[in-house]
Amino acid sequence: MAKKAKKTIGPADTGITLEGVFAFTPYKEAEENPRPVSIYMDGKWVAMASAEEPTVEFNTADFENGVHEIKVMNDNNRTTLLELFFHNKKAAQPTPEELRSLWEKTLGAPRESSYNHSVALIKQFDGDGFTAKLLRQNNGPTTWQRVLIMYPKGATAPCPAVVAPFYNPNKMSRLNLETGEELLHENAETIGYGRDLVARGFVTIMSETYHLTYIQRPKNDKDLNDFTRWRRAAAKLNEEEPGWTGVGKLVADTRLLIDLLETDPMVDASRIGIIGHSLGGKISFYTGCLDERVKAIVSSDFGIGWEQTNWSDPWYWGKKFAFLRASSMDHSQLLAIAAPKPFLLIAGNYDNDGANAFFAAARPYYDAHGAFDNLKLFNHATGHRPTPEATEQSYKFLEEHLM
Repeated sequence: MAKKAKKTIGPADTGITLEGVFAFTPYKEAEENPRPVSIYMDGKWVAMASAEEPTVEFNTADFENGVHEIKVMNDNNRTTLLELFFHNKKAAQPTPEELRSLWEKTLGAPRESSYNHSVALIKQFDGDGFTAKLLRQNNGPTTWQRVLIMYPKGATAPCPAVVAPFYNPNKMSRLNLETGEELLHENAETIGYGRDLVARGFVTIMSETYHLTYIQRPKNDKDLNDFTRWRRAAAKLNEEEPGWTGVGKLVADTRLLIDLLETDPMVDASRIGIIGHSLGGKISFYTGCLDERVKAIVSSDFGIGWEQTNWSDPWYWGKKFAFLRASSMDHSQLLAIAAPKPFLLIAGNYDNDGANAFFAAARPYYDAHGAFDNLKLFNHATGHRPTPEATEQSYKFLEEHLM
């Protein structure tokens, strides 16, 4: 017989910490004749809830110590998702070194990592408040990526620097690098972290992601924006590098940008940060947590929970996603590796207050440095695109920790 539940929770309780037996009800107190729903735990079906049996009990001792996700799905496939930190005192606490080894191994690596890491200048130009260099950087034995570095105009002393990953440099710089035209700030796809931060005194660096570099390069704007490139690039990567993952490739290419910053005389290599939104948020989170040269991280609405976004897609984790779930790996472990590094999560749509569960799971690692306050959450809750206030919070965060 199950023990009496110590606590009853609902979807509004996302992000909380639980220990022991608790009851979950997907229904609101005032809801009449609720329709039956399926309840999933960590992607696996566990129970049905109905008006006759509205609650399902869980015992945290039956699960690994860490973040777990409850998903509720009705017969119209409408879902509700919440993240919870299950605190199991009896569970062993892995060291940051053990976690790093696990995650780096799971990300994988290319079979051939030695190649000519050459960099060539494509062009140099000036703009409003900045000077810039467009480079061609080898990112594999037969591939290369375009890299844009923007410098504050008139800067003389070594400056702090920020990596701003996204699909290509155009979007983060708000520049059409082929025509030299300005891209409108109002365009939802041109958030422009790189452009804004160079105006605040940072050297900024941006590049292309591997859907543009690993297969035949785009021939025109239509090809550049063809989303099917991701599936084709992932298929080629999986065929040629079966031990590597899409996430691993994204991180490896972004680390090459940090290599450039480290050797740039205009950059203070002890003050490098990273910021990204959506896809860029995924890249900034992984690279920032795993690369010790990055000193501050901002990630915007990238889906810190496995169920929140498309982590299982072949251009991210693909076939290894099942291993991640079966191994009880979650993104709080990346934060544990990063501790005590400052991290700001901008939530809005895919991310929400459930991120607090990941912070709670990483807390012992940050508390060991007296630095739990370095984990910050700003939830504008207005949709995927960050609001001006959220973006301003991001820039102030980087200024506070890197200026």
